Amino acid sequence: MKNTWKDEYINSFLDSFVSVIASIVGDKKIKLEKNIQHSQESPGYKICVNIGFVGDFKGQANFIMGKNTAMVLTSTLAGGMEISEVDDLVKSAIGEFANMVMGGVCTNLSSEEIVLDITPPSIITGEDYQISSLIPQFCSKISVVDIGNIVFDIAIKQD
Repeated sequence: MKNTWKDEYINSFLDSFVSVIASIVGDKKIKLEKNIQHSQESPGYKICVNIGFVGDFKGQANFIMGKNTAMVLTSTLAGGMEISEVDDLVKSAIGEFANMVMGGVCTNLSSEEIVLDITPPSIITGEDYQISSLIPQFCSKISVVDIGNIVFDIAIKQD
């Protein structure tokens, strides 16, 4: 493999991201912004799910969202259950959301005979933290009416 980004790889990530969101939110309006500029700094309270991947290439995916977005997404996943704080249920639901997206990525890429394995999700919560990567990143953002914004940051290293 060459040390360049391949659109079909990124598209496999984005297709899974949009597909999973659409399956959760139904007919709500979804807007995807590709290749956005994203600061590594995350001011304010945020939740980040980090999932690593290894195989034919390696890297990590970060799903970054605000507290309210995480709670509304969890409520939607839980059939409308009232969520009033970021607790273990929210962290578990957001981790499972990220697992669903990355599982879809692995499935999408397997049709191209590319094999990836994913790590269990790591959940990072708090205020004013930084996430950095030493490998090139592709960043996108999805906005969902009545839910909020989720930044999807993908870093891929090809050997």
